[in-house]
Amino acid sequence: MATEALPTIDQLSNFFTANGVTTRCTQCGAEDWVLVEAPQSAAWSISAARVDGTVVMAAPSIPLVALCCSKCANLRQHALRPIQHWINANSSQAGAGHE
Repeated sequence: MATEALPTIDQLSNFFTANGVTTRCTQCGAEDWVLVEAPQSAAWSISAARVDGTVVMAAPSIPLVALCCSKCANLRQHALRPIQHWINANSSQAGAGHE
């Protein structure tokens, strides 16, 4: 799988607007989010585990974009791949190059 750049906050904002995603925090109502950067060119992910609690090596996972509410620190997560696909398909309105 090819490595793609993580979206910028502007690209995420454009994706959310185009797809009717609310930016209001479900916990406090604020609308100011910070992109939580993963270390060293990585992406956050949710990993799979067996129902008995044992670990699957290498665990299948879903790459994520993580955002943190600036007011209450609530975390929200969005699947990375569909956002990247949308950005690639809509690069003129997705904020590409405005980093």
